[in-house]
Amino acid sequence: LLCFAGFIIFRTGYLKPVTIASGDQGPFVLVYRVHEGPYHEIAPVIDDVEQSFKQKGLPCPLAFGRYLHDPNTTPHDRLVSHGGCAFSNMSPEVSAVIEEKGFTIDQVPKQEYLVAHLEGSPSIGPMKVYPYVTEWLAKYGDQKEDTVIELYQTTGEDSLHTRYLFKYK
Repeated sequence: LLCFAGFIIFRTGYLKPVTIASGDQGPFVLVYRVHEGPYHEIAPVIDDVEQSFKQKGLPCPLAFGRYLHDPNTTPHDRLVSHGGCAFSNMSPEVSAVIEEKGFTIDQVPKQEYLVAHLEGSPSIGPMKVYPYVTEWLAKYGDQKEDTVIELYQTTGEDSLHTRYLFKYK
């Protein structure tokens, strides 16, 4: 049992550090479906959008989840999020898939974010990244806005890099 727990801690990246820096990110074209309900249930929505592009031979450069509400102050059944693929620009092929599948798109301009990085599973973000960012912002007298974008990039066969984009004031 202890070995299994150690394996899970290692596998999720829980022991890896969170790094934070502010800087410009974007622009992005977000292609997504809307998800309503608990945030931990968005994975099938993201997978569906990714698979739609893969079936047409198109890569999903970055999978993403955009989380619109603070789950600490909003009832979980009323949480709204967007899940799908983030592109740096549109191509006719991407546009064709969007039209065929009825995906929603949103243009996100280049803007400044507080960016947190974690080499590991996004499932540990609420336990590791979000508290760290909240503490960091409080230390410097800033506040984050409710909406957060998480960008997921596969960096190896069993490795995932998650980039968390926090708008702050």
